[in-house]
Amino acid sequence: MRYIRAHQGIGLVVAAVEQGRLTIRDLSKWVDFADYVAKTLKKLGAAPAPVHKAESPEAKTAKQEETRSKTDKENKLNAKWTQLNILVAAVGTDGLCARDGSFQRFSETGSRLCARKHANLIENAITSLRPFKGRKILLVDCVDLRDPVFEQRLQGHTGLHPDILNAMSKHELFDAKLTLVAEWISSNVGQMMAVAFVCKAARQRGEALRHLLYKALTELGATTSTCGLLRPHEERTVSCDHFPTAVCSHSSQCIKCHTKSKEDADAEEDIVAWIATGLRLSMPHSNK
Repeated sequence: MRYIRAHQGIGLVVAAVEQGRLTIRDLSKWVDFADYVAKTLKKLGAAPAPVHKAESPEAKTAKQEETRSKTDKENKLNAKWTQLNILVAAVGTDGLCARDGSFQRFSETGSRLCARKHANLIENAITSLRPFKGRKILLVDCVDLRDPVFEQRLQGHTGLHPDILNAMSKHELFDAKLTLVAEWISSNVGQMMAVAFVCKAARQRGEALRHLLYKALTELGATTSTCGLLRPHEERTVSCDHFPTAVCSHSSQCIKCHTKSKEDADAEEDIVAWIATGLRLSMPHSNK
């Protein structure tokens, strides 16, 4: 997530902000600034120039104390993540209409079920489903994350396809979606949560964000579970009983969607690390 404030001496980041590639966000209370800047520069395809200078014993001691202090703060922050319990889901409006009678009018008229316009209807419907019971739910509309290129060329593949993951991460609305999620999670610490990415079929857009957020939260140490809400005829058990996530229509062992090359896996891990860093930076810090 590209929320970062330009600081003096970080020319590349300043340039990125001025060019509109990054949005400005207050970093004054964040302890991970250096790490975040490094990840930002890496994402922009640049590397910070190395700085070589001799350190005095006093400076070395001060640096060690600073490192210990930072480690203590990080340990406290990491402990917060391990206390979280979050379900991450991809929800298809087609699947909802097919399985829930209250949506019959949408099926009959062909009108579109919208996650924003019909949020209460959708939330009421999925609250009764086993994975969502007892959880506070955030619905994230992914219908507007459209990309005609992958929608035409990659029909049948899922959101786990490297080209789809890459397209989603570069979409102009991607940052806003993940920022919304990060802030919502940080404001609901202590509650059982569920983040539902809603699109038409829960196969590509919603599935891509489900996959990335699930991996980022797992990396942070949060207790996570995941599921999908597909059209009934597509439901094949993959990741959880009765509520499976999408499977590639071409092959359940698709070398792009499910069995990835090292290059594709590394690129995916970079996106996940970027999201995980943004999530960590959004979590309130405590000095206690």
